[in-house]
Amino acid sequence: MSADKLLSLVKVASIPKDVQKLLDESIGIIKGISDKDLAVLEQQGFMKVKDLVAISNYEKIQKVIDSLVLDKAVTTARIINSVAKQKPLATGKKVIVAGLDAAGKTTIIKTILDPINYKPGDEKPTKGIDFEKLELFGFNINLWDLGGQPVYREEYLSGENSDRHFGFTNLFIYIIDIQAPKRFKEAYNYLSRIANIYRHLEETPFCLILIHKSDPKMNPKDIQKDTEEIKREIKSILSGFMVEFFNTSVFDRKSLFPAISKGFREISMVKPILEGILKTTQERIDAKMISLYDKTGICAAEIGTPNNLLKTFTLNVILSEELGIFPAEATKLILALKDGDFCLVERIQSKNDQFYLAWQAGANPEALIHPPLIKEIEPWIINFLH
Repeated sequence: MSADKLLSLVKVASIPKDVQKLLDESIGIIKGISDKDLAVLEQQGFMKVKDLVAISNYEKIQKVIDSLVLDKAVTTARIINSVAKQKPLATGKKVIVAGLDAAGKTTIIKTILDPINYKPGDEKPTKGIDFEKLELFGFNINLWDLGGQPVYREEYLSGENSDRHFGFTNLFIYIIDIQAPKRFKEAYNYLSRIANIYRHLEETPFCLILIHKSDPKMNPKDIQKDTEEIKREIKSILSGFMVEFFNTSVFDRKSLFPAISKGFREISMVKPILEGILKTTQERIDAKMISLYDKTGICAAEIGTPNNLLKTFTLNVILSEELGIFPAEATKLILALKDGDFCLVERIQSKNDQFYLAWQAGANPEALIHPPLIKEIEPWIINFLH
């Protein structure tokens, strides 16, 4: 987490070089805690920021203070504690994107950076490493696109270069082309060498495996058969790592964005705060699921039972904004389901950006006339995403 982002969470003039000092400050430095909230928390024995890190009587405290305030205070304290344990303050999260040449790495990255305007075409092979920077959910991401041609692979994997290229990785994305079964063994060998480098560095970044080019035109049985083999081999190679698999295709963007969202959520220090906000909101409106998306279709946080129909509906709304599907004067879009439930999407508009809140309500007419949910939680979300 950057110093600027940490500064947005606390009421101090500057972040000390030794972040540990913030843990000994009064809990009053946490933004969003009013004098009244401060008095209540102090009465419960929470005097310093570090006192909130290991809170155990959560349910008891919720009875005397607003749940959103408590969630925010505790999560901010834990973020400070987490940053204090790191060596330097990070300037951004490092994401490595690797795979053989022609696996589709660059196309995926460009789709993420500009999902509405970018159209897949004949991409030129990446020579060496391409660097991209983006900001998602209030934190910076540094994307390292490693060219997959053999000459470059050897450069990354050799000697001191391997430490420089793979050291301090937060998220490792490996892309394998399901339409190139003759190269599976080559892809496994490359991944195995990278895994050994991480073991040498004593690092275990979260690993996101994209079984790519699982295009709609392919035979589903062929996809399933090859996917099972790929999962079996890669689970063995990445033993000891946290791994998630996704079948993806740039011709089916609804398959790509949930995968990337999962990876980015795993490395986001803002995720616990957003989940706390959504959890409290979910309980208040009795929603089956509630999730928050940015304008590119990346999901920042979600709470409840996953619903593919809600995800598809939301992504269609977001990626079709230029078609005017979501009029500026509308407060929400509603999709009625056959079982009587409703899927709803509301837009959060800030000065320079916009986000989307999607939720599934039960068969309750009040969901349709409920005041825009955005108005209730917008200040909290904007505070943490900017």
